[in-house]
Amino acid sequence: MQQALELRGITVRPINYDGRITSLSARPEAARGAEFFLSLHHDSLPAHEQEIWVWEGQRLSYSDKYAGFSLHVSRRNPEPATSARCASAIGASLRMAGFVPTRHHFPKHPWADEENAVHWHDNLVVLHRTTLPAVLFEAGVIKHRDEELQLSDPERMARMADALATGVAACLYAMPR
Repeated sequence: MQQALELRGITVRPINYDGRITSLSARPEAARGAEFFLSLHHDSLPAHEQEIWVWEGQRLSYSDKYAGFSLHVSRRNPEPATSARCASAIGASLRMAGFVPTRHHFPKHPWADEENAVHWHDNLVVLHRTTLPAVLFEAGVIKHRDEELQLSDPERMARMADALATGVAACLYAMPR
């Protein structure tokens, strides 16, 4: 992801790549002074939506009901309109690259842009505790057995990073400076 952004002339400040920042509010604080905050994640599902299967002697939880990416923004962010516009640009770029959005966050988290899988998720600390436009991206549903394998495929990761970077660039180049 970092390389794909840098190839488009976007400066990247890695935050918590090493997993040492345990406080959720410290992550957006570390981004202070940047133009945009993109938080990268994978999606999961609540325990009541999961089933158990045994694989190689281990009991594992899964759900093959939902797969796909999603984007989240907060109306509590200081720049909710810009955050939503950026998330829409990212979602459109991902869809044009052939990635499919998931729909399982609705209606709990209402649509900010249904076509591009953007949800209002107002209470996520990394979105509303920052001072800049912010988007949380979920690459896929890790509890979906096939998608879990796909998410670790280097070719797919490179295609997804390219689509994400294209969407971020479209948004940042359109933002007033």
